[in-house]
Amino acid sequence: MGHDSLPARTLPAAGRRLQDDDKGYDMVASRSARERKAAVEGGPLARVKIDVDEAKQFVYKISCAECTAKAHRKWSTYRTGGDNGYLLAMDRWIFHLVEKHPGAEAPCLAYLGAAQQRLHERREQQGS
Repeated sequence: MGHDSLPARTLPAAGRRLQDDDKGYDMVASRSARERKAAVEGGPLARVKIDVDEAKQFVYKISCAECTAKAHRKWSTYRTGGDNGYLLAMDRWIFHLVEKHPGAEAPCLAYLGAAQQRLHERREQQGS
């Protein structure tokens, strides 16, 4: 049986919203692509999962393959939101890598300076 006999599947364009009837919320078609990109950016120690919360926002979860935080639970960060949630989660992951795995290599470490600047700006806003 060749490919010609298979029914054609129509996929939505990137960024187009789909209805997930099982869970009752819209999903962005690029969710899995975002997850793969974040995993690559995070490097070999990162375990990335992107869920959708009740408010239909992405929830970015990045955990460490080596570190534990409490008892047997893996160290992780959990941030909600679109691109801002991604940046916050990745910033926290970058700081974890720098502090706990100083010799680790990951593409996201190229953004250490920007992550430090965003942290500095957030602290200044909180102090105001």
